[in-house]
Amino acid sequence: MPTISATGMNTVGATRGATALNFALTNCSSAVVTTATAASAAIAFQGGAGIAGGNVLNTHIPAATAARGVVLQIKNSNNEAVVIGNAPTSSDYSPLVGGGMTKSYTVQYLTTSIPVEAGSFAGAVTYSISYL
Repeated sequence: MPTISATGMNTVGATRGATALNFALTNCSSAVVTTATAASAAIAFQGGAGIAGGNVLNTHIPAATAARGVVLQIKNSNNEAVVIGNAPTSSDYSPLVGGGMTKSYTVQYLTTSIPVEAGSFAGAVTYSISYL
């Protein structure tokens, strides 16, 4: 994620620092995929510690130097917010072509409270790949 200033982050819901997050699946053959007839795949972002409200929380330690008032939000290729922790829906699946596919997302800072306070940000999300 890029370093940003708090400028422009003065309203709840404001976003900055959009960064591409791309997945490329290759060699998804029946020897690799447990479902031999898999024709499509989806990326699922898992919930858990450090995830709340469908977004990635700042878990930077020490908390005294952590940025405040922001989380990380992931958006899909349709610019719709991904709710981290939700299972993929049928529209999240993309066809496997030649044993592979690509999925594009954007991750960005999202203002959740005012004022945003400058500091460090650390966060993580686990993902899985589902096949149909």
